[in-house]
Amino acid sequence: MMLDREQITALEPSVRTVQIVVFSLIMGGVAFLIMVTVIADWASVNTEFSLLATVSLVFGVLMALMSIVVAMVVWHSALQVALAHLKETGTDTKEILGMRTLVGVFQSKTIIQYAIIESAAFFCLVIFLIDHSIVSLVAAVGLILMMVAIFPTSSRILERVDAVISQR
Repeated sequence: MMLDREQITALEPSVRTVQIVVFSLIMGGVAFLIMVTVIADWASVNTEFSLLATVSLVFGVLMALMSIVVAMVVWHSALQVALAHLKETGTDTKEILGMRTLVGVFQSKTIIQYAIIESAAFFCLVIFLIDHSIVSLVAAVGLILMMVAIFPTSSRILERVDAVISQR
């Protein structure tokens, strides 16, 4: 099943809400990155893999991976709860209310995923301020770029909703 133009139009506000929240989380990381680069003591910056720099890099990678795993777990468990609730209320996933519920589940999953990534980026930036290793700054920038790369486009969100509806 493919969503029709009327369904897509009805879901636009919900989809836009997800995108606004995600954009805000990205901009929080970017704002902190800018602040850190402005206040950093650039004369002290080094390229050493100190213990703190290594910890921030490893932590960043682990948190990026964890964000993907946690997002999948949240998606599947929250989806089961949402589908059970829709069934109890007699709402079909093909109805607009049912589809908005699915977008809400996607929103919850996405907020959690982005919060995990953003917290890792903040951690790396704080370590950069403390340790002055460019490694931590690169890790933070990588995490922020990851957030941009996985931005939930309208088509990604609607494809996820359509996939759930098609399974029913």
